[in-house]
Amino acid sequence: GPLPDRILLKVFEFLSLPELMKLRIICRRWRQLLYVAPGFFEVLDLKPYNTSIDDDALIQITDFVGSRPKVIDISDCFHITDLGFCYMVNEIGMSGSIQIIKMRSVWDVSAMAIMDVAVPSIGHHIVELDLSNCRKVRDDVVERLIGWKNKLHPAQTKNSIVGNSIDDPIPGMEEFDDQNNHESAIGCANLKNLNLGYCKHLTDRSMYHIALHANDRLESLDLTRCTTITDAGFAYWAYQPFPYLTKLKLSDCTFLTDKTIVAIASSAQGLTFLDLSFCCALTDVSIEVLCLGCPNLKHLDLSFCGSAISDSTLLAISIHLRNLESLVIKGCVRVTRSGVDALLSSSIPLK
Repeated sequence: GPLPDRILLKVFEFLSLPELMKLRIICRRWRQLLYVAPGFFEVLDLKPYNTSIDDDALIQITDFVGSRPKVIDISDCFHITDLGFCYMVNEIGMSGSIQIIKMRSVWDVSAMAIMDVAVPSIGHHIVELDLSNCRKVRDDVVERLIGWKNKLHPAQTKNSIVGNSIDDPIPGMEEFDDQNNHESAIGCANLKNLNLGYCKHLTDRSMYHIALHANDRLESLDLTRCTTITDAGFAYWAYQPFPYLTKLKLSDCTFLTDKTIVAIASSAQGLTFLDLSFCCALTDVSIEVLCLGCPNLKHLDLSFCGSAISDSTLLAISIHLRNLESLVIKGCVRVTRSGVDALLSSSIPLK
């Protein structure tokens, strides 16, 4: 006799997405099972098919999976454009609850299409966004995705954060501060993990907005090779605490200096993961500040920060970072035997 539904569904779990889509033509019963089975396609990973996924394919896949996906990964699907992306986000997001969207190197999706994620009915569920190497991501995209806090009146934001400490305000900031109150409902209010690596068009304006409107919820932030962000952007962080931020990647941000590290150490004291590789403008001072300001660090990447690492900084690390498990100092040519001995003779739990 026919297999019961629970056995069929158990078998379906072992099949790939293309195979499951082909099974729709077997019979009406199988088709109905595939379209309504709960728990299926909660993770929609299209990376294995990145070279063949275009807008038509994405639309067909969206119709098949319905509103079930909670995690969507279309990384490296470089044939996708606004047509397919907007259809996917709206069809799944409006009636479902997308929590994670990963779209690394999806080059042809425009800024306006990415902003669709910020619609309240969709953005309310988002907790993680990976926009790394998306060429169209600029400051306005970041602002809209993060949204605006209800509790802060737009007329007060600039004076409350910047005060008289920043001599040169960011161009266009006056216009930003005049946002209408209704925009406070726009954005991903529960966004905790944000990857903006290789988004080279971002400026200090994004850092201002993050400090003002996302400081109390961000847990992870990746700014790898965002070379247009400067010390002035991180200066805003000195005025806002980031109590939940545990992971920060600043690899290849070559223009950042000790001023940035001072701001980070004063605002994100709960950091456990920090990547400063290839931040060549740092000095010994920054590491000493980190040792005092971020005592909970477990992973610290200082590779190729030649001027920042010496025997004295390794001694400071061995004394103050009592939870450190991983330390990367490749390319730090000032380190000698005595510095390594001081590090290894300490009681820090290096793995």
